[in-house]
Amino acid sequence: MADKTKIEWATSTWNPVTGCSPVSEGCQNCYAARLAKRFPQVHGAPFSEIRLHPDRLDQPMRWKKPRRIFVCSMSDIFHNEISDDYIDRVFAVMALTPQHTYLLLTKRPKRMQQYLSNHDRPFIIQKAIDDSAVHRIEHEELWRSVVGYEDLYEISNRGRVRRKSGGTTKGRRNAEGVLCLRNCRGYATVSFSRAGCVREFRVCRLVLEAFAGPPPTHESEARHKNGDPSDNYIENLSWGSKADNMADAARHGTAGKWARSQAKFTAQQVASIRSERVNGAKLDMLAKKYCTTKKHISAICLGKKYVHAAISWPLPNLWLGVTCENQARADERIPILLQIPAAKRFVSIEPMFGAVDLTMYLGYCKCRLDPHGKACPAVGPRLDWVIVGGETGPGARPMHPDWARSVRDQCQAAGVSFFFKQWGEWIYNDFGNELLLPDRIGKRRAGRVLEGRTWEEFPR
Repeated sequence: MADKTKIEWATSTWNPVTGCSPVSEGCQNCYAARLAKRFPQVHGAPFSEIRLHPDRLDQPMRWKKPRRIFVCSMSDIFHNEISDDYIDRVFAVMALTPQHTYLLLTKRPKRMQQYLSNHDRPFIIQKAIDDSAVHRIEHEELWRSVVGYEDLYEISNRGRVRRKSGGTTKGRRNAEGVLCLRNCRGYATVSFSRAGCVREFRVCRLVLEAFAGPPPTHESEARHKNGDPSDNYIENLSWGSKADNMADAARHGTAGKWARSQAKFTAQQVASIRSERVNGAKLDMLAKKYCTTKKHISAICLGKKYVHAAISWPLPNLWLGVTCENQARADERIPILLQIPAAKRFVSIEPMFGAVDLTMYLGYCKCRLDPHGKACPAVGPRLDWVIVGGETGPGARPMHPDWARSVRDQCQAAGVSFFFKQWGEWIYNDFGNELLLPDRIGKRRAGRVLEGRTWEEFPR
């Protein structure tokens, strides 16, 4: 799917999922369904069929310059047929690319709330990030000199070691001259010899020194992002502290008995502990099973301790939104959205089928006035952004100018950003008070003017 888009409030689209099914009246003339029918070679299946595209997951990671990305413009990421595991992978990519701003729209806020209200979700996404180190592009194998043995040995970005010339190695070589490594408690090691002195090194440190530079401090240790100490690709390695490695081990469930008694468990272990406790398991039995103390098990079951993730939560570069085509859908979906933690929350009233009153969701209450006659601010979360647009395509229904003006005035009164996307298939004059015949000529420009100007406000 092309990453460029003509959607005015986004610079790119990203579609790791395609296909959807109607859930409300706003789906009647779905533009995505029309595009899928018009370009079947892009979707590759009927639009009603949900298709996952894992090959597109890393697309934003190849975009270095910051973009404003509309996520799943050809689907709904919270469709019931899309598993949580796959959504985790989508969120992992968003967490790995903080240079971009992601805009996620859904007509299924209940599923979104169910997914994001899981206390272990940040940990699960962090685990998906760790696992993504295994799923990498096979770059060309590069060789560099081993630090301290520049004249004798070379090491590659894949963790392989070979001898240059003059020097002996304790160990065997394969047909390509690559040294056969030893396994020491799961870590690949190699022994170098010079002037009769033999020293053993962990391959992970050699790879980091050659391709990432020297360790920041004398106490720095090599970290394996995916928890596999035998995976020495440079993409899977980074420098860190002993505390970082202990946290990684706890997150991956590979910590020893003493470390597990001091650190957090994985999300899967926490879920199992709580489930077994609810079903009658005793504290001492669970402590023995999970190699920890009864006090620690009790704290987990009481919710005093739970898994923390390394990622920021909620994701600071993710804006969550819902589509509301009329007042009924606004009252149904927006209250759920406001209960979900998010960097920014927005609503897209497109296509707009009637007047919509958003005052109670914009952070002020028109029924309560201060001594100066201004609306009093409401308590609790509010919307940060509102998008308004008319319907397009065959059989499109016109949007009355007063509907758009009313929402704009509500946003201005509340200090909320307002974006007028388009009039739709029916175009109004520059002041938005005269309905013209459907006309595709110049619709991109003339069809976005509301009372003499375009409205393209974004949240800070």
